[in-house]
Amino acid sequence: VCAKNSAPLSPVASKASSGALERMDVRSVGVMPRFLTRCVEEGWDVFGTDNSADAEAVTDVKVLKPTVVVVGNEGAGLRTNVRRACNRMVRIEGGPVGHSARGPGGSGGDGTESLENPGVVSGNDTVDSLNVSVAAGIVLHAMLTSARASE
Repeated sequence: VCAKNSAPLSPVASKASSGALERMDVRSVGVMPRFLTRCVEEGWDVFGTDNSADAEAVTDVKVLKPTVVVVGNEGAGLRTNVRRACNRMVRIEGGPVGHSARGPGGSGGDGTESLENPGVVSGNDTVDSLNVSVAAGIVLHAMLTSARASE
């Protein structure tokens, strides 16, 4: 968890996590891009979530080594420096692709939003965006399935 710009690890956060916060070690880092860059240098894959056309479909990703998954906030998605520190980008299939307008993962003046932002069902029955916790759950499930299949 980034020490800056993140919700505090409070009793409210513990309740929202259904107690998972009490069952696992949670650490904070001062400068997230520096931490992610160090992870890449030490051989980890660092996946950022984005809705751009150049991002890999999460269902096509093969998890073969230790991995960090970074999910942006619901307002603006990933911060620019955090996005740059990721060595791979993934997207969730099912929504429109290639329109992260206000920077990576952000919403912009063209009326579109990223997968991390709340949204609505569009006219072609695809979801334009997802709540950040839903998006994180989908990405983690797909990656765990891939990692287990590789064993």
